[in-house]
Amino acid sequence: GVSSNDFLSQWKREERQTPLDDNRTQHTVTWLDPDTGLQVTCTGVEYHDFPALEWLVTYKNTSDQQTPILENLSGIDTQIVCVGGTDCQVHHAKGSDATFEDFAPKTDTLGANGQLEIHSHGGPTSWVGVPSGSPSVESLPMFNVEWHEQGFITALGWTGPWFANFKRSGGNALQVSSRMDGIHLSLRPDEEIRGQRVLTLFWNGDRVRAHNLWRRLMLKHY
Repeated sequence: GVSSNDFLSQWKREERQTPLDDNRTQHTVTWLDPDTGLQVTCTGVEYHDFPALEWLVTYKNTSDQQTPILENLSGIDTQIVCVGGTDCQVHHAKGSDATFEDFAPKTDTLGANGQLEIHSHGGPTSWVGVPSGSPSVESLPMFNVEWHEQGFITALGWTGPWFANFKRSGGNALQVSSRMDGIHLSLRPDEEIRGQRVLTLFWNGDRVRAHNLWRRLMLKHY
């Protein structure tokens, strides 16, 4: 019932860095709640050969009591400034529910007060054999936010239902957030769960070049 913005600075915080190879450095930040024993760990990978970052947040109960309720676990929750005074565009793609429009590209333009939600709840239109909650039915879990010839491409690594919100509230600000569907739970002692894995690549200039850069990142590191 309380946002982590209000209490995370009061938790014990540790940080370490580990070189993985010539092109990657791993950053690990751990927060520990002294009252409940909830441990939150963000493990990020900084790429030196691409303008890209990847991160994953895990949640673990290190106490002998159940944790309070956890909900609204966000893979992304950040505000960016769309400099240049232009509208923002969100490029994304339809998922697959076995129709002729599968994987069709889409673009939504967000003006000063524009809003957009993309999601995959994996509903009853899923194909036979795949349970409800598939991550790529209504939308693919990837998007490209563009403004004034720059932006960032993001992919969400998660095997269940999810949604991402894009909201402008006047001015040049754009709030971007993504969450897993239906997370409302308590962790038992020693229990641990993970969130969305997020990969983001920043770009400027030509959007087609940005997609080529993204493909090179996929081929080299994934």
